[in-house]
Amino acid sequence: MKINYTLKPVAIEEIEKVKNLEKFSFIESTYWDLFQQGNRFYLGKWKFYPIRDEHHIRKTAMDVVTMNRQSDAYIFIAEDGDENYIAYHKEDGKLHFINDHAGFDIDPPLIYDDLDELLEAFSYKSNSYAEHENKLEAITRLLDQQDTLYYLYNRDIDDIAGTLSVEFFPAITFFFWTTEAGAKAYQTELWENFELKKMSVDTFYSEILEDFAEYGDVVGIDWENNGGEEFFAEALLEM
Repeated sequence: MKINYTLKPVAIEEIEKVKNLEKFSFIESTYWDLFQQGNRFYLGKWKFYPIRDEHHIRKTAMDVVTMNRQSDAYIFIAEDGDENYIAYHKEDGKLHFINDHAGFDIDPPLIYDDLDELLEAFSYKSNSYAEHENKLEAITRLLDQQDTLYYLYNRDIDDIAGTLSVEFFPAITFFFWTTEAGAKAYQTELWENFELKKMSVDTFYSEILEDFAEYGDVVGIDWENNGGEEFFAEALLEM
């Protein structure tokens, strides 16, 4: 997914002035480098707070300095317009996805070590509606060719392996695979308490997707350790 800039970059001196503020001193240079390409930019649904531009006061009024004027634990860098945020944690320096509705306490947490890791996660996402629809159609065709799907299940918590979605945060993405080998490859230490199970594709559509659609959950098909394509259950049902 490409970063979409809506304004020209501010002067390097303006970037440095903000970068050198004490509260921002721990933030990696990769973040500030983004502003050399442009200002007021988007990554998917996420709007990154701009650097104040005197030539575009209205468009940069809620800049990164203003947004973090009263912030203690986090430095907020992006929002999705629905009270979800991406922020650097001042203690660990990592990027946390935050949901204001949950009082910032997300379990399991969605955390990235640095901006490069987060951008890599976004690289799996579609650049356009048309591309997304094409991928949705391709996944539907793939599922139509299967009799069985594989997944990882934990009896103790009665749940399927999954994680918080990057693009659709705070929705949960649950993992399914079209091959047994794909599911086994994902059984890393994080999922050692999850057993490999299988279900028919008919059950997946009639029971799993119906249930997921009710709660706004997301499905990841043939998920890999570094991510994959995500689709709302409701979208798969409508195909």
